[in-house]
Amino acid sequence: MKLVTGATGLVGSHLILELLTRGDDKIIATKRKTSKVESLKKVFSYYVPEDEVEKLYSRIEWREADLLNAYEIYEAMEGVDEVYHCAGMVSYLPRDKQRVFEINIHGTANTVNAALERKVEKFVYVSSVAALGSTLSGKITEETYAVPEEKFSIYSKSKYYAELEVWRGQEEGLNIVIVNPSVILGPPADWKEKMIGRLFLQVWKGLPVYIDGVVGFVDVRDVARAMVMLAERQIFGQRFIVSAENLSYYQVLSMVAEALGKPKPKYKLSTGVLKVAYGFDKIRSTLTHLDPIITREIINYVGDVQYYSNEKLLSYLPDFKFIPIRETIEFMAKIFKQQLSEQNLDKERFWFKIL
Repeated sequence: MKLVTGATGLVGSHLILELLTRGDDKIIATKRKTSKVESLKKVFSYYVPEDEVEKLYSRIEWREADLLNAYEIYEAMEGVDEVYHCAGMVSYLPRDKQRVFEINIHGTANTVNAALERKVEKFVYVSSVAALGSTLSGKITEETYAVPEEKFSIYSKSKYYAELEVWRGQEEGLNIVIVNPSVILGPPADWKEKMIGRLFLQVWKGLPVYIDGVVGFVDVRDVARAMVMLAERQIFGQRFIVSAENLSYYQVLSMVAEALGKPKPKYKLSTGVLKVAYGFDKIRSTLTHLDPIITREIINYVGDVQYYSNEKLLSYLPDFKFIPIRETIEFMAKIFKQQLSEQNLDKERFWFKIL
């Protein structure tokens, strides 16, 4: 039996869909008391006919477990032989540091320990390219090791140390594989809650600016497919960058604008301008009690040019084909426009318009 943590997230929901459509009779998924489990039906509806959604959803067995409760995770793994650990927290806000570390590091440690105790046969962990280092040449591979003390964000550090817990699990006898996705693109259940969803909202409302930099992008379906294929072929003791294309932020924003029928961004924001905007955004955040949009950590990464290599993954999975990013964005745009009225997306407001 397979178990998926973080099942209501972007990767977890798509992974469950991938496993179910591949033929698994049942998937065990963990949830917290506050988890919005119905969100999986929304994600499923993007890909399968309406009459198939309930059938797929009925094959999920929900087990309540908090990652920070070692006993609950252990209990949830009863009868499980494969674990896909997708749960985690993404935040770049200083006030979230403790929570990010607890969930991403200690939560992973608890999950690894439970898998060892339950003698799980396969353990697949979703890390991030954020856990890797950087190079002057710009080309990053699985051998580009990080130095956590150097220009590392809260989130990056948490994924780096979480990986160490997974490698510890391997030393103690666990068959592990780690995937390091680049920036993941895919349609979320709630476009207002996910960062990529809010990006589409911002472009829809009008986004005339962009920032410098190049990074990797990948379709969430490719991340799910890579995880399953690596586990099926029992490729253990390795980590793999999962990234389809290296693109500039301008290229991606332009693709989103084209797909939504909106103007492309025209003005590049310099680091200096962003620092000024950071000050105004801090005031806005204080007055409105809303989370800041711009943080010092985000400013630190503006202008970075990093090319992520997918050569290792393709050497181990020679039949693997990435979905082109333009195709991903066009697919997301189609769904986004269908969700405009249903999720009241047109009522959203954004920081630069408020300022």
